[in-house]
Amino acid sequence: IQFPTKQNIFKRDKYICGYTGKKLQKSELSVDHILPVSRGGQNTWENLITCDKPVNTFKDNRLPHECGLKLLWKPEKPTNGMVFDALREDWNMFLSSTK
Repeated sequence: IQFPTKQNIFKRDKYICGYTGKKLQKSELSVDHILPVSRGGQNTWENLITCDKPVNTFKDNRLPHECGLKLLWKPEKPTNGMVFDALREDWNMFLSSTK
């Protein structure tokens, strides 16, 4: 099962902001909930997109069209041909091996 972790969203979107098309550096990356959590949005592949931090801050808890933003593509669950982290990032502390 592939989970929509931050890293998996970044990989799926090729580190490109879904609103500006800008290729982002690690320090610029954030994940936007297209439908904000405060308005019922979920952590699903279809509701999460890579976003430049300042754009995400500007968007806040609004829908894209409410603040003049437009998605450049429709985010979708990846196909089987794409390789992603299989485990949730927050599980790592339970799975780290001791040598």
